[in-house]
Amino acid sequence: MKQLRITQFEIVYLLVYMIFDHGNLSMDATKIIEDIIEQVATELHNHYIQEM
Repeated sequence: MKQLRITQFEIVYLLVYMIFDHGNLSMDATKIIEDIIEQVATELHNHYIQEM
């Protein structure tokens, strides 16, 4: 059996995405959530580029 070696950055991205995966929110709340997810995704991308 293969073992997953998930980094903290990957765990944070997955958790943020799951936490903020809600429907029926106001446009303002949706924009804020999209900005947060984009920021975390950028951090994950930077982690892949710089650390891996």
